[in-house]
Amino acid sequence: MARPNSGFTLIELMIVVVIVAILATIALPSYNNYLRRGQLTEATNNLSAFRIQMEQYYQDNNNYGTAVCGAANPTPAVYFGYVCTLTDPQHYVMVAAGVTGRLTAGFIYTITEANVQATTAAPGCTPSMSTTAWITC
Repeated sequence: MARPNSGFTLIELMIVVVIVAILATIALPSYNNYLRRGQLTEATNNLSAFRIQMEQYYQDNNNYGTAVCGAANPTPAVYFGYVCTLTDPQHYVMVAAGVTGRLTAGFIYTITEANVQATTAAPGCTPSMSTTAWITC
C-alpha cells in the first residue's frame, strides 16, 4: 500500500517566496514614507516650541538675546539638528536640518521671529520647497 505524499513541493514553495518578495517591494517604500512623516513632526513641534521660548525671552528682556538666541534650544533632538542665528537682537532665524543617516536627511525647516515658516529642502516631496509652510509629505 502506497503512502500518500504530504507537504509542499519546491514549486509551491518558490511561488510563495515570489509573492512575499513582491509584497515586500510594494510595502517597504510605503512603510519608510510612513516612518519619515512621523519623524518630521519632531522638527515642526520643536521649532514651534522654540518660538514660544523665544517670545517669552523677548518679553522678559526686550530682545532675543546676544548668544545662541537667548540660550533656548529644542530638546530632544533625535532626527534633526537645530541652529539659531541672530541677525540682530530683534530678529532671528531658527533652522532644523535632518540628521544624516536618518529618513529625515535632507529636510530643512526654518522659522523666524515673525512666525514665517518655510521648508527650504524636502527631498522626494512635491513641491520640494515652500516659503510659507512646512511640508511634511
